[in-house]
Amino acid sequence: MIPTRDNRSLLYRFKSGDRYDSFTYPQDGYEIRGGRLSLSKIGDIKIKMHRQIKGKIKTCTIKREGEQWYAVVRRIGAGFNCSIGVEGRE
Repeated sequence: MIPTRDNRSLLYRFKSGDRYDSFTYPQDGYEIRGGRLSLSKIGDIKIKMHRQIKGKIKTCTIKREGEQWYAVVRRIGAGFNCSIGVEGRE
């Protein structure tokens, strides 16, 4: 569809930060050190690990559910995701 004068405003809509509930680090930009998750361009965040992460991490997704933030990591060859509670930052 080619934008015309009538529907152009629908294509270039402002998207506020409240509209997005998650973002993903595909392969780089994150590291788990001790009890902290280090995210590039954000910094170190204190975490609660619910289970040990075995194997190599493929992606790290930070998501918001209500007022809580979670980090979901996917492993290579994993049958399930590991969820990590993120504390502090809003």
